[in-house]
Amino acid sequence: MDAHRKRVLGEHYRLTLTGLYNVLERLREGIGPEALNANEKRVFDDGLVLILKELHDRLDAAVADAYGWPVDLPDEDILARLVALNNERAKDEARGLVAWLRPEYQIPRSGTAKEKAELDLIGGGESREAPIVAGPRPAFPSDDFAQTAAVMAVLAAASAPLDAAAIAAGFKQSRKIAPKVSAVLRCPRPNRIRHHGRGALLDAKSGLNLETRTAAGQRVASTRKNIWSTFS
Repeated sequence: MDAHRKRVLGEHYRLTLTGLYNVLERLREGIGPEALNANEKRVFDDGLVLILKELHDRLDAAVADAYGWPVDLPDEDILARLVALNNERAKDEARGLVAWLRPEYQIPRSGTAKEKAELDLIGGGESREAPIVAGPRPAFPSDDFAQTAAVMAVLAAASAPLDAAAIAAGFKQSRKIAPKVSAVLRCPRPNRIRHHGRGALLDAKSGLNLETRTAAGQRVASTRKNIWSTFS
């Protein structure tokens, strides 16, 4: 659906999202294409509104099926059922019964001690392993700027905290570059990572990275500090 909308809007600069849905609403009211005015007809043709309508109808049917409801319910009945379902969920949660949508993500943050323990038993907690990427692993950059950017990219794409070993595993050199990844993680801006739930193993009180013991290390740390700042 989104791809369809982007495509027609990109191909016809006069089309707008509002215009598309105004014509779609006219069709839902039972008005046939032949009854549209000239401007609406242009939007109907250029925007392939019948295809957009079919996509929405499929989505509505899928949602109704997920709830176990008839697909042709009027809006008033849908609203009444949603209110009733919300009341049921509220009563369940008051008794401690929560229907988690993403238990592996939500329970570690908001679940009870019992739920967290049960999740750990089945191995459903968040993993510190790097996400598996299809295709060959990229090489870890050689210069400090690119190294920091590469680590930032991995952290930004991760759905859970990652340590240096997990990040290094995503590159060709793997274990050999783990110390370099650690150096990047220890440079200034650890609070930025912690704030976003990334890299929870970092010490928020650590200062410059260990390379600052030498003059060259100070230049490296300064460079990396500037890179972190660009992501602020």
